[in-house]
Amino acid sequence: MEERSHVEDESGDREFRPQLGERGGEAMIRAICLNPVIDRSYHVNGFEPGKKYFHLLREVSIGGKGINVAKVCKQCGEPVMLYGFIAGSNGKMIRAYMEKEGIDACLIEINGNTRETINIIDLEQGRESELVEQGPTVELRQVEQLLCRLREDLQRDDIVICSGMTIEGAPADLYSEISAMCRWKEARCFLDTNSVTVEQLRKDGYYFYKPNLQELFELFGREPVSDRTAVRKLALQLVQDGVAFVLVSLGAEGGILAGKDCCWEAKIPSVEVTSTIGSGDSTVAGFAIGLRMGWSMEEIFRFSMACGIANAMEKQVGRVDPERLEMIKNKINIENIPNKEVSHL
Repeated sequence: MEERSHVEDESGDREFRPQLGERGGEAMIRAICLNPVIDRSYHVNGFEPGKKYFHLLREVSIGGKGINVAKVCKQCGEPVMLYGFIAGSNGKMIRAYMEKEGIDACLIEINGNTRETINIIDLEQGRESELVEQGPTVELRQVEQLLCRLREDLQRDDIVICSGMTIEGAPADLYSEISAMCRWKEARCFLDTNSVTVEQLRKDGYYFYKPNLQELFELFGREPVSDRTAVRKLALQLVQDGVAFVLVSLGAEGGILAGKDCCWEAKIPSVEVTSTIGSGDSTVAGFAIGLRMGWSMEEIFRFSMACGIANAMEKQVGRVDPERLEMIKNKINIENIPNKEVSHL
């Protein structure tokens, strides 16, 4: 297990490296990516459906929400283990990438071919379009194989991140089963998916849940509004229902974090955005890293938001520049709002 700290470069400036805290020294971040993907991104300003575009530059990256989480953890020097399914020639690309990047992974091979997505990024109009293939189908015995490996590996205080869509053939309650496993092992389970209901969140006892604004309101069957008071109240309702922390990402407007005793609001700096794909995953990774370090919740939230912003400034999905993180983090303002004040708003 590699320990990172602050080191000085030749100019004497300090380079940011998360330092292992006493509490998190032995804990492991475990990222679940049931349905990974090969992301192919094209930058097309002024994109119009029906037109032809030539001589485009393509960015190819290994993706899937859990893989993006694992990549960010690795870039920040944190121990991380990836679990998932791969298939065909695309699956071989994913395995080779993980080995090249030094990311430990339990990747179970199944029939078919790992899916691909095509992302069309139009910075001129501020729009991103995404075409997503259907992925392969997993067998129940292969799901059990993954669960057995996770059960063997899981230790007390580990952080297990369940993110993204499940895979065809897997039980609908697979994330619920993983959450129950975490409670039994006294580990902490994160959830980042839009395929969940309030009832499931109430029953499964997740430590952390991260919806965006639209996902939060859809969860409650309501039309999204950008009113921060309404966002705080809905996030706090999920906390009262049993989720320890709920982080609502608000894009350029920052984010809101709700906990048992307090809400925190983050106001973020304006930056030059290249692509927001993977920023939510980077935010989740940042929260897991800060939690593992044993930082205060305010600092965890600040670092989490900084990771999401840093990813938005990169062309590659699920990438952050550790040297840029400290600069961004120092420009994020966090306001604490006691829950008593929220309930009276």
